[in-house]
Amino acid sequence: MAPLNIWRGLLPALWLTLAMVCSAEAFGLPQPTGKVVLEVSGAIGQGNGSSARAQFDMAMLKQMPAVSIDTSTPWFEGIHKLTGVRLADLLKAVGASGNIIEAIALNDYMVEIPVRDAAEDDVIIAYAYDDQPMSVREKGPLWVIYPLADRPMLNTPEVQAKMIWQLKAMTIQ
Repeated sequence: MAPLNIWRGLLPALWLTLAMVCSAEAFGLPQPTGKVVLEVSGAIGQGNGSSARAQFDMAMLKQMPAVSIDTSTPWFEGIHKLTGVRLADLLKAVGASGNIIEAIALNDYMVEIPVRDAAEDDVIIAYAYDDQPMSVREKGPLWVIYPLADRPMLNTPEVQAKMIWQLKAMTIQ
């Protein structure tokens, strides 16, 4: 009889532990503690709240593996270093399952980015320009960057249109 009483005592603790693990799986991202700079919604499997969305503050983005690319763009002269997080890593973190990213800027400019671009073209979401944070006036705080200098075939008006600055939100479709 004693072993049965032990299990009866442990059962509520096991259920509580299971509930906490399931809750962490459903909302696997930590809550932002600073100002939210990016919100990802739509076809995602990981959020950080009670709704199907993931919010990121700058500290959360900087905790992800950083990538720097030296590239040119039509909006500045010469080659400059842009640092940020790989779009593919961000999509993986939120468990994205769609084919299209609807990217939206602070001024509500919207562009569609194929999810396949994230992996095929090493697209980053830059948060630093020449190792300095980017203000809204300087196309920040977030800017979608394609490696135009490394891949000249990407330097087309169609790809340039996808390089949305002042990024605030992405909806995965």
